[in-house]
Amino acid sequence: MIRIYDEVIRELNEKLTGIAPVVYGGDAIVPWQEGGPNDIVLKPDMAYELGEGNRSACGMQMLTDNEEVFGADSCRDEILVYGPDLKDISGPIPFARVAMVLVDGDGLEKEADLYQQIRAIEYARYHIYPRGYMLRISAAQHREPVRVSKAALSQGLSFASVGALYLKEYHKYPHVKAVRQIFITDPSVDYEALEVLSKRSFDITGALDHVLKDFNMDCSTCKLKVICDEVEGMRELHFGQKK
Repeated sequence: MIRIYDEVIRELNEKLTGIAPVVYGGDAIVPWQEGGPNDIVLKPDMAYELGEGNRSACGMQMLTDNEEVFGADSCRDEILVYGPDLKDISGPIPFARVAMVLVDGDGLEKEADLYQQIRAIEYARYHIYPRGYMLRISAAQHREPVRVSKAALSQGLSFASVGALYLKEYHKYPHVKAVRQIFITDPSVDYEALEVLSKRSFDITGALDHVLKDFNMDCSTCKLKVICDEVEGMRELHFGQKK
């Protein structure tokens, strides 16, 4: 079972408890037009930037094959918007984007195959170019601020149509069964807590990478020991790899 991100997913759901999202069925939304890697939103053309400056702008992707943890209709893509949609935003605000990805665990029993799939899905965000919606991803800082153009807003740009592009990209990978793409702009959300969860998700992926690269690692001296101790399933992956 792929469950190394399950606790992060549970905690994220707890952080959003009490906030009612707008929910879109992924198959009912027309994806926004793609602009390509050279589609740049310059400041004079910009309506605002989500996560501008010191404002939160975290992003994370988490995989599971546990339908109970994934929740809702496990075979159905969804786009969830917590807070104002793009047309209702007038200036820079905190922002978070989360992708919960339900995968078919068959064929991912080997740690190397699982890690390859995790990385492929993580890199999917670098292949998405919504016209007038420019992602400014900083992987080192776990940030995903977004510049939104005035022209795109006037043409009807929305989180739902952008989310549909993410769904389209994620489903290029054969093990993906369903995706819950979440956009968060609600001012009542604890964005610092979301940043902590984002970093934990990143650390889990890093720990898995470390497990694969170092077969004879001494757990007592490893800086990532705390991750293996806290994350359900990580220790099993580690010792399975050593065998």
